Amino acid sequence: MAHLSEQPVDTEVEGERIQGQAVVRSGATRRLVELLMHRSHEVKAASLRAVGHIVAGDEAQMQLVLKCSALPCLYSLLVNPLESIRADACRTISKIAASSRAHFQLVIEANLFQQLVHVLTADHSDEVQKEALHAVCSAAEGGSDEQLRSMASAAVLPALCSSLDCPELDTVIAVLQCLERILRAAQTAGEGQHADSLQQDGGRVQLQQLQQDHENAKVREQAQWLLTTYFPPSTS
Repeated sequence: MAHLSEQPVDTEVEGERIQGQAVVRSGATRRLVELLMHRSHEVKAASLRAVGHIVAGDEAQMQLVLKCSALPCLYSLLVNPLESIRADACRTISKIAASSRAHFQLVIEANLFQQLVHVLTADHSDEVQKEALHAVCSAAEGGSDEQLRSMASAAVLPALCSSLDCPELDTVIAVLQCLERILRAAQTAGEGQHADSLQQDGGRVQLQQLQQDHENAKVREQAQWLLTTYFPPSTS
């Protein structure tokens, strides 16, 4: 497996695709998923990297990994003591959830968003939190309204708001867009309790701070739009 992962490639994405195909052809996919639960952290880390290469490939490769019951293993790896393993687990979940709505649904049913919320709010590693945040935001881009409401029910909204103080502009914009998608889906179904709960958790205050103080005009405008649309004065 190590040899397969060291083949020269032109880009990182192309590299993952080629490496994943090579691993699948070797017939080792099921064994690699099983090794995600090995007692050795080194074995877990190596297997996780290989599985990550596989899910970066085509639909058949993704289905192969999912049929091998990878999602429960990834759930467990999100609380692994090694930062690198937790970060790689977030990256792999992100690839799966963002690949299609069907796969997104499997991630929801495996309760992985609840675990990602825990990572966002409790993990001590900035790198792991960043990867968890990317997983949530990228998944939300292609989710159905029902799936987005499931994310709201998993307490994703307060966790997202806790990331609004990130110094990276692209991250703040991605979080604001994710908040808008989820709140819109909830409002469409008459589920205003999510906005109310977010307000009680300080979400409105955080958005007001962005609207008033952020140096970027796009961020200020987006925060203002969220406040006007989902947190009107009458709900105070």
